[in-house]
Amino acid sequence: MKNKPEPSDRKSVIEIIHGYTEGRMSARPEFYSGRGVNTGDLNHKHLKMIYTGIKKELGDAQAEAFVEMLQVLKDMSATGFLNSLYRLEDNGWKFDKALFNRKNDGIAFHGVDQDGGLSAMITVMETMHRKHEPAMDEFMALTIIRPFLAEIGVEMKRKPKTQTGYCGYY
Repeated sequence: MKNKPEPSDRKSVIEIIHGYTEGRMSARPEFYSGRGVNTGDLNHKHLKMIYTGIKKELGDAQAEAFVEMLQVLKDMSATGFLNSLYRLEDNGWKFDKALFNRKNDGIAFHGVDQDGGLSAMITVMETMHRKHEPAMDEFMALTIIRPFLAEIGVEMKRKPKTQTGYCGYY
């Protein structure tokens, strides 16, 4: 039987992101705040790296909770994903659907940056003026999550909420 890491030996999600993405992804949600879904920020390869780290460092149950989270997550902006992942960790890796898909998950800023908070203000303004298209957000989330799930041999439970599956975009 595989040894499960002792609680004091377990890595945090921040340590897993730093270690397993090898600098390809920041663990700071505010770094990506207001940018929306961008596969340069977060894609199926990042998900696989993080999943591998969770499974190796924390265990199978935690990796399964990560997959359950992805099955319901609609905001796959890097900020929204990281905020959700930290809530899953804070909940002791127990999946609870109510923790996810909260309004404004894609916005985060902490502290005052070297511009005196200017970037935080710009993020809020950009987000308020960006045209929000839920069908397109859902479609983009699926284009990130589906390849990852296929790679680990898990079937995607949800489907796009349109007849064509393309949300009207060509």
